[in-house]
Amino acid sequence: MLYWLTTCALTGYIAVFLQWKGLSNTEIGIVTGMGCILSVVVGPFVSGLIGQIEHFTINKLLTIIIVYQMLIFLLITFLKLLVVIIMILDISIITLSYYACVYLLSMICMNH
Repeated sequence: MLYWLTTCALTGYIAVFLQWKGLSNTEIGIVTGMGCILSVVVGPFVSGLIGQIEHFTINKLLTIIIVYQMLIFLLITFLKLLVVIIMILDISIITLSYYACVYLLSMICMNH
């Protein structure tokens, strides 16, 4: 449930948040577009890590990703960063949030 709450908050307010941080509409489009494109590539890679690393479970990986997202979001929110750095960090949040985590959630559902 926490995943879906954060995803809805991220997608619903991304334009408002990034404009508050000083990004233009074009830059916001680049951030969201690159995040979605990269997530298609990163999603299968992230879910493939489960079978490659010993003692690495789906729950552990999902927890690591969500904690990473929270830390990066707090970093972007409270520190004055260059626009390029904000764009790169936000692309990483979107990439992991949208489709990379969906693969992991699907794996959890299949296991149960």
